[in-house]
Amino acid sequence: MMMRENEKSMRTLAMLRYQADRYQSVGNGSMCQRVNAEIRRLVSQMSESSKIEYKQVNNLLDVVSSP
Repeated sequence: MMMRENEKSMRTLAMLRYQADRYQSVGNGSMCQRVNAEIRRLVSQMSESSKIEYKQVNNLLDVVSSP
């Protein structure tokens, strides 16, 4: 399930990067900045979710490897 969310986020990120490039190419700086802010928010959210997932895996490994 986490993989689907990550795949969806990656697609959204690619779409937002494309939009930011398009806005920048036509000289619409304010929209470019707005889209870049959304990109930063999404990347931050993805980073936090991967940290949480990493901690969960480590906790599971600790439980499995404990005698």
